Amino acid sequence: MNREKLTLHVKHHGLLRTGFVYMLKVLRQLIDLDLMVVETASAGPTGSPVVEPYVTRQITADEYRQGARSLGEDHERPWAFDREDRCFANLFDSRLVGYQFYAKQITMIRDGLAFGFPDSLTYAYASFTHRDHRGRGLAQSRANARRHADRAQGIERDVVWYVSLDNLASRAANARIRSEHMGYIGYVRIGGKYLCFASPGCKRAGVSLISTLN
Repeated sequence: MNREKLTLHVKHHGLLRTGFVYMLKVLRQLIDLDLMVVETASAGPTGSPVVEPYVTRQITADEYRQGARSLGEDHERPWAFDREDRCFANLFDSRLVGYQFYAKQITMIRDGLAFGFPDSLTYAYASFTHRDHRGRGLAQSRANARRHADRAQGIERDVVWYVSLDNLASRAANARIRSEHMGYIGYVRIGGKYLCFASPGCKRAGVSLISTLN
């Protein structure tokens, strides 16, 4: 990492956090591991999902498939709709420029490893905003749209998600929305098996990583 980038990170995130994050990056080059912070957001009342001139709403599998074509292969998620996961999206001139998926069942996050959570929670994953449309509150508008849709159906589930500790950009974005810190989860893969970790707060909430290889 060059000195200019290091100085910028220290300025925005502090010396201690920056040092820890880059120590984790070094370790991840040597060992298959990750450490994530887990956060949750209330299902209670929130602000309006409207951000002009965007349209923010739940979209269908066909709408997502058509919109994702312009975003690239990394955005293909046909399995999400097969599982009946929901997608709330931002549309600009009918083009897909942002989305967020929500799951109600245990979700595989990589080969042999799943994210587990109780029925009382909804798992938010795969949040994306096109770089040309960032900084306009679109992630919050998607969350608000989901909350409004849930309340209309009488659903009251808090939302849970995780972010890798070294993903400073996503952590900074999450700091701008109303969320609560739940705890930490992590894993180390040794000899073809995962050793998983969950902090006390996550254990009490029933949130954990689940190895399917053991």
